[in-house]
Amino acid sequence: SDHLRPARTLAQAQRSPAAGTERRPPARSREGRMVRAVHIHAPAAHERLLRERLEADEHVHRVSTVECNQGRDVQIHFLCVDKHLSAVLRGLEDTGLGTDFGSLDILALESTIPALVRPASSKGKRKYRLTDRRTVREIEETIHAGCHLTFDFILLILVASTIAAVGLVSDSAVIVVASMLVSPMMGPIMAVAFGIALQRYDLLRLGLRNELWGLLLCLIVGALAGLATILFFEPLGPGPLTNLTGSRSLQSEEIESRGRLISLFGGFWTAMPSGVGVALATTNAGLNTLVGVAISSSLLPPLVNAALTLTMGVVYKCAGVEINGRDHHFLQVGFVSFLLFVVNFFTICTFAVLTFRVKGVSADKLEFSPRKIGTKIMRLVGVHGRREKAFESDLASPVHPSSPLPGELAVSVSPTGMAE
Repeated sequence: SDHLRPARTLAQAQRSPAAGTERRPPARSREGRMVRAVHIHAPAAHERLLRERLEADEHVHRVSTVECNQGRDVQIHFLCVDKHLSAVLRGLEDTGLGTDFGSLDILALESTIPALVRPASSKGKRKYRLTDRRTVREIEETIHAGCHLTFDFILLILVASTIAAVGLVSDSAVIVVASMLVSPMMGPIMAVAFGIALQRYDLLRLGLRNELWGLLLCLIVGALAGLATILFFEPLGPGPLTNLTGSRSLQSEEIESRGRLISLFGGFWTAMPSGVGVALATTNAGLNTLVGVAISSSLLPPLVNAALTLTMGVVYKCAGVEINGRDHHFLQVGFVSFLLFVVNFFTICTFAVLTFRVKGVSADKLEFSPRKIGTKIMRLVGVHGRREKAFESDLASPVHPSSPLPGELAVSVSPTGMAE
């Protein structure tokens, strides 16, 4: 039948039968570069419905069909630019794909030759919208993969914390920046922001739990670094070790700069664009700003700095050693450093959630969501429930001898003897 034939690709449709050469579209008519290949596996009985829905969408390219399982099932393949794929998938969801029948796979393509051509209706300049992004399902998979408490996550936290402690004590900004690049703490924070945006409280709890584990590991490494640092400075350090540093007390601008109250103000204005940037990088696979955001947000060094200085202040205070009030100074620096992390954390989460809202990332935009299926079922149950209540109320109401019972047909006889 006609609907079982593979669809002609765009390149075949543009090919001239006389010359046999392909007409390549001009550069200005090309679609966006981020292209997705979608493979649908469904029963053959639903092929016509799916193909009609795909062929009616101008953003769907190169639709083709392959029969499998001796004609009982079909595989439908098509290409689509990532920013239009969400609307295409919602249209397919209305047919029951992915919930009532069939499955689909989404693949990211590095390149496609020839390039996809923009629809004929979209003439002139390209139209860019605020909601241009990947599908919500792809964003969810990316965030979910980066927020798990795995062995690699724990090891990276330990490595980054150790590097940060060395950079803070040695007053080296380069080493501190290196620790930010290694730190994986941005993953759980994005899980928290995404969970709030989608009202996914399981993802919110997962992000908070793993962020707390990362926070605890940073504090442990920082405390151990503080205990080790005490041994290299007077008055508690032994002579051979204190002679190695060449200084009687710890002097580090990297530590002091994170312990001033003005750093909270600067941290807020730095974390605000960081939250926007990391959300944009997550919603758009073409952006690669996570490294810059990790540097600017500075999540891990304040934690290590807080544990390091608090440990030194507590030890000096418990030992009864007073070095020009350094014990109180270290306690103050540690407290402000921890506040700096708290400010960065909540600021990044807040502005990441706002950016997700602007980009149209919400629970009702999640493709093939079980919540939508449950809503449809509840609506059906509600309709049937109202019908049953109406029927019960009819049964409970008094019945007039001349009125029909519920569910019976009203029959009357006319004077002519005809039943009406």
